[in-house]
Parts: sequence; C-alpha cells; structure tokens
Amino acid sequence: MQYFEEARDLWRTYVPRRGQAESVQGELIRAVEKLRDEAQRNGNGNWDDGFEILARFLRDTLVNSGLFAPPIVEQIDCDVTRP
Repeated sequence: MQYFEEARDLWRTYVPRRGQAESVQGELIRAVEKLRDEAQRNGNGNWDDGFEILARFLRDTLVNSGLFAPPIVEQIDCDVTRP
C-alpha cells in the first residue's frame, strides 16, 4: 500500500486532469499509470502508437538519467522494450 499512496500523491501533485504534465516527474508518473492501466485493465488490447511513445519516454528518461548502475539500466531497457 505504501507505493500506491506515494504514486497517488505524485499523481495529484504533478499530473493535470487532462493532457501532458508540465514536469518530467509528472510525465513519468503519468506514463507509468497509463501503461499499467492498459496492461491490467485491457491486457494491452488497445496498444497503439500512443502507448509506444509513453514506453519510449519512460525508458529513455530512466536510462539517460544517470541515476542507475549499468545492470539496472540494462534491466530497464529490457523490461520496457519487451515485445
């Protein structure tokens, strides 16, 4: 439940009701939530170019952030680019 509460607080703080967030933090949480929702609610049945864009943004932002050690970067890249 801890992560759910943290994600909810981030969403409320950084993600607007409509459209893209104004910050990278907001776009990251928005991308994660949209991708999670599509996977859990629809089994990725509605997957389209919009979800590809979100996945690429998420991968590129995390991989290029400089925050993660090389093995973690490889895992992020592998997880997000999975077919």
